[in-house]
Amino acid sequence: MERYLVCTVFLLAMAGTLGAESPQPANQSNPDPAQQELEAIKKLRLPSQVFNIEGLDKAAIRLQIRALYNHAVLLNYSNQFGQVRPLLQQMDQLSPDAPETNYLRAMDFYFRKQMAQAIVYARKAVDASSALDPAWNFLGFLHSQAGNEDKALDCFLKAIESNPYQAVYRFNAANAFSRGGKADEALEQIDQAIRIRPNYSEAYYLKALILREQKNYEAAFQTMILAEQTGAKDVPFYLNFIDIARIADHPDKLLELMESTSRMRDFGLFRIRGIVYSDYGECNQAIGLLSAVPADQMNVDAYRAFGKCLLIQNRNTDAYIKNWNLTDEQKEGLQNYLKNLEITNKKWPEVKDPIVAPPE
Repeated sequence: MERYLVCTVFLLAMAGTLGAESPQPANQSNPDPAQQELEAIKKLRLPSQVFNIEGLDKAAIRLQIRALYNHAVLLNYSNQFGQVRPLLQQMDQLSPDAPETNYLRAMDFYFRKQMAQAIVYARKAVDASSALDPAWNFLGFLHSQAGNEDKALDCFLKAIESNPYQAVYRFNAANAFSRGGKADEALEQIDQAIRIRPNYSEAYYLKALILREQKNYEAAFQTMILAEQTGAKDVPFYLNFIDIARIADHPDKLLELMESTSRMRDFGLFRIRGIVYSDYGECNQAIGLLSAVPADQMNVDAYRAFGKCLLIQNRNTDAYIKNWNLTDEQKEGLQNYLKNLEITNKKWPEVKDPIVAPPE
């Protein structure tokens, strides 16, 4: 009897299982394919509260603003400033308070030489978006132009914080640090700029000037060579390169620089080249160059070089000194300098060379 009950229970359980898997009526087991597709779409559809029409419109405006902004940046890079204003007008219509709009508006004011307005709108740009690193850098640039070096440095550091791999921001921070007398901090930033952009000639140039301020003349000289190799070649660069090569005592490079700058028509270069030629006793070259320099661009070193060459050529210096644009104190100091040279030359016999100028 017990065995019979177990078998009955087992058969009933099997019947239930088979019944669950038994085929359904034809109209339920083979639904309409169109109905299946509709059900699938319903499952994928976002809830109505998630789909925000206003949010979609704002996103579309942001995309348009970003496209116009990128176009304007490219135009500025290629010096086509006049074509930026129509883009700015479109951005102003789409979103007048967008950080990119205020940034470009600041640039527009800058190109119209309205510096105060430029600073105001650059500040609005970074207040609206602290991650807009070009606006931070531009605000720093504006403050530097206005002589606000501390504010400029703060802005450059904010730009670096937003984008640490932009070499120009590092260069600007180094510049601001060096102007504030913080040479170590400046060198740290300029080294990072060079690491990001190894062919950055202006960074090498700035580093050399900082090293010269630290009286590390040999390192400054070697860094100027790197600046020249990477493309530095304007007049201020050569003025400083000649000065550093002169102080670091590299006559071979000085001679090369004398040749490479010989065609440059700049009174500052005439002055420094005249001083160098005087240092090396080429007085015809020195006097010719220094005579061409206007009085307002001469300095005491140049007048000393001029006067020394006059003495070497046995020419009277008094008439020259009288006409030179010097204060009474400067004239007195120059006369004493030349007098000491003259006394020394007269007091001691000339030096000799056993080959070209042997003793009698």
